[in-house]
Amino acid sequence: MCWVALKVGSSLADHVMHDGAQARTWDLEAQTVENAIWAQQQASGLPYFTQGAHHPQMDAALLTMVLYGFVAWDQPVFARTLSQIERDLVQNDRVFRYRQDNMGPAHFAFTLAGFWLARVYLRLGET
Repeated sequence: MCWVALKVGSSLADHVMHDGAQARTWDLEAQTVENAIWAQQQASGLPYFTQGAHHPQMDAALLTMVLYGFVAWDQPVFARTLSQIERDLVQNDRVFRYRQDNMGPAHFAFTLAGFWLARVYLRLGET
């Protein structure tokens, strides 16, 4: 979401404030965040995205990466991320945000995650 905020900020600076210098600054920061995310993904040794470098768990919020334009829907790493989310977090047509957090196992599905997944399926042409 830091990447999203910086990309939106860059666009607003450019198109609303007409401040190209500020837009470039925020865009460069967004690129720094993007590079860090990709580096963490590669350093994990896993073929898909996870919660983060020190958190190899799946999180349905990773679905928003394609929805916000961080990664293309046909990018292989996203396809593998989607498959892993379907394996780990979808149960009886319900989507969990994650399986466990610092308070213990998740007992209930996360409704918003189901909408994220539906939107991804729509982008993939799966109705």
